[in-house]
Amino acid sequence: MNKTLNLIDNFWTEFQDKKIKRLGLAHNSRGFCQCSTEQVIERSKNPDEMRYFLMMGILIDQNIWTKTRSEFESVFRYPKLFSHPDYMGSYSNPTWFADNVAMRHKVNWDKVGEMFEILFLDTKNWYKKNNKIDDFDTFKRFLLRTITSDFKDFPKTVLLKHLEDKSIKD
Repeated sequence: MNKTLNLIDNFWTEFQDKKIKRLGLAHNSRGFCQCSTEQVIERSKNPDEMRYFLMMGILIDQNIWTKTRSEFESVFRYPKLFSHPDYMGSYSNPTWFADNVAMRHKVNWDKVGEMFEILFLDTKNWYKKNNKIDDFDTFKRFLLRTITSDFKDFPKTVLLKHLEDKSIKD
């Protein structure tokens, strides 16, 4: 879990950095508005890594079942992506990082797959460590449904290969 926790900590450290805070972005202590995503990404130390972390981290976070959410969030403090113009009332879909016109050309799906593997396997290990095997299966079903219904154009092997044949017992 250390890789994922380091990525999360790096996000929050950079997000609190004055070069991002100074922008006057639409944000709160839990995350930021989708209209601010490109500014946050471009001002980070590693924009590509930040883009893929946000896309996949928010995807995972939004698919955690309500039953385990508070326990999960006490360990994994993923940022929230809020919808615009609803501003901080509802969440925006993580496909925003890949499917909107402004960002579509910036997605390297091989790197997205590498990031997803890190975050997914650490999430799986959290479920396993906490003896929540049935909840992990529910999480995988939610995740699969979101990926196949919401992401328009993505190489299926990049994300789906991590959901197939990845039982909790691995």
